[in-house]
Amino acid sequence: MRAAQTIKVVVIEDEQTIRDYIARKIERTAPAFKVVGSTYNGADGLALIRRLQPDAVFTDIRMPMMDGIEMLDLLRTSHPDLPVVILSGFDEFEYARQAMRYGVFEYMLKPLSEDVLKQTLSKLADLVYSRQRTLARQMITSRLIGAPEGEASAFESGAAYLMCLIGIGSLCTPTMSVSLAHRFNERWAAIDWDAAVADWMPGARGWWLIDENRSNQKFLIVSADSNAGIALGPVADKLPDRIGPAAAPFGVTASLCVSPDAASMWETAQRMRIAFERSVVIGHSKVYTELEAAAPDSSVQLIGSKVTGQIRLLLDTANRESLRRFLSDLFEDWDQKKYPQRLVEQGILDLLAAVQQHPLAHRDSVDWHAWLGEQISLGVNLEQIGLSVWALIETMLPDEKKEQTEALADMIEQYLLDHFTEDISLEGLAKKFGFTSAYLSKIFRKYKNESPLRYMIGLRIAEAKRLMLEHPDLDSRIIAEMVGYLDQHYFSKVFKNVVGQTSTEFRQSLTAT
Repeated sequence: MRAAQTIKVVVIEDEQTIRDYIARKIERTAPAFKVVGSTYNGADGLALIRRLQPDAVFTDIRMPMMDGIEMLDLLRTSHPDLPVVILSGFDEFEYARQAMRYGVFEYMLKPLSEDVLKQTLSKLADLVYSRQRTLARQMITSRLIGAPEGEASAFESGAAYLMCLIGIGSLCTPTMSVSLAHRFNERWAAIDWDAAVADWMPGARGWWLIDENRSNQKFLIVSADSNAGIALGPVADKLPDRIGPAAAPFGVTASLCVSPDAASMWETAQRMRIAFERSVVIGHSKVYTELEAAAPDSSVQLIGSKVTGQIRLLLDTANRESLRRFLSDLFEDWDQKKYPQRLVEQGILDLLAAVQQHPLAHRDSVDWHAWLGEQISLGVNLEQIGLSVWALIETMLPDEKKEQTEALADMIEQYLLDHFTEDISLEGLAKKFGFTSAYLSKIFRKYKNESPLRYMIGLRIAEAKRLMLEHPDLDSRIIAEMVGYLDQHYFSKVFKNVVGQTSTEFRQSLTAT
């Protein structure tokens, strides 16, 4: 949020001439500060603070009826975080020292030095604006999730809101991997939101970027004076240029709407989420305004009986290349017609079911929903996702060339033998060999009788045992690092799971023999 709120100040000083002088000097030194009230003693000052709820207080120490120390003592009960600046003379140091116990913001000597006052007001503004931003974000966030906290605050008074629900890429599962979430976070961080908001709405009061459940979706809330009006057209025209380059190679989907006040924000946000859910098209960017996105036709079925019949025919004739081309054309047709993501997802699931129903297909217990969610989260466009779908379908088909798949398993095995001490993941292996992780794991397990990662663990533990045997004085932590484990505790856990003994027990057994 770009803060530009007035900072309200109360001045408490028993001499009116000095009191007026302090008020004038504060407002002249920093125009953002406004003295909203002043009085001559602590008792009246306490009442004034409770009534006006200022952002800061400037107070003398020696005053009639109630001095500054007594007032601070009572003030901290009701306003524990209110910044207080103490004003005192040289002969009041003992009072000032007592005041410091109450966590005063600053201690200033009278007469006020203009340079010192300027520095104090600058630090005070930083503190107040930081608290205003935090409070504003909390209240906006609570309204977006339907849990408003109390009445509208001062910053909400007379404001209308531009609400932008923005998504980078496709609709992802809320529980995406850390690496994928980091990939999207980098793109969000690359966007200059200050410049974007200034370009879209030059008269904006402030803005907030609020997380949604999915890491690749956020709400951008921009406030403006309600009587100024908010035009969605210019924002819709400029938004792709500001966000698209940072989001690349993923597409951007955005839904824009105006909430006339903070109270309407929850209802508007819910309508936007529903419209957004049915608007996303894989691999395409689009900005919608005023919830104009249309719901997909529920009568549309991407995988009907005709398509199923063609798939069965191609499977019966064992014409794998023709089947691949047919499916490639099918995905290209879906892409050209810009079918919504949710409709495409169901089409892919129906497609996989049609293949698996063939008598010759393998009956693997794959969680297709989870697998498809991962592929769509990673996919930049429908063509890329189609390639992953074809790779999965190939694992469901009868082996066409056993020699090729066995050779692949041998290559993976050799790579693990050469690199097992390095940081290796199933996803990394799949990328290196150009297959999906599901297909790669299936082929390796078929010929090597275990998963690639389990095979790698076996290599690491075997090497660790050899090192313990040949180098009995070598520290276990060093051995763990040498075989690829930077965390010694995790190494110990893996070692015991594989060997049945801790590394210490294993060493002792070597000594005993």
